[in-house]
Amino acid sequence: MISIVPAAAIGLVVVVLVFALVYSPGSPRYTLTRDKLTIHDRFYPVTLRADEVDAGRIQIVDLATDNQWRPTARTNGFSNFHYHAGWYRVGGGQKIRLYRADSKRLVLLPPRGTGVPVLYEVPEPERFVADVRRAWTGDSWNS
Repeated sequence: MISIVPAAAIGLVVVVLVFALVYSPGSPRYTLTRDKLTIHDRFYPVTLRADEVDAGRIQIVDLATDNQWRPTARTNGFSNFHYHAGWYRVGGGQKIRLYRADSKRLVLLPPRGTGVPVLYEVPEPERFVADVRRAWTGDSWNS
């Protein structure tokens, strides 16, 4: 006869594994102000100050064609089939912060100086880039 404690432990392990495999919250929400951008990820939230990001070089990256920014290794983060968040290494060798659900089109928020780039998936990348530039520099983005 199976004891209740081992059976409950096995059940808990199965629930955690299933959660880890299917967890898919979509793109994390964000808050944008004149001074900062906060990405509200459950496990790896981050706040970027406007003066830490090179707003003029913000761009949209297509991971299907831009190997330099394609994640190659997770160094500290969460990944499953539908969601990736945390610290990663990319094809160009850099260490980045990544917030990606299922899209291949992400916004690159490059740092000023020696900071860490952030790749962030948003539902409308062009609009997001324009909103950030308008908030932080007074300019919008026209492609």
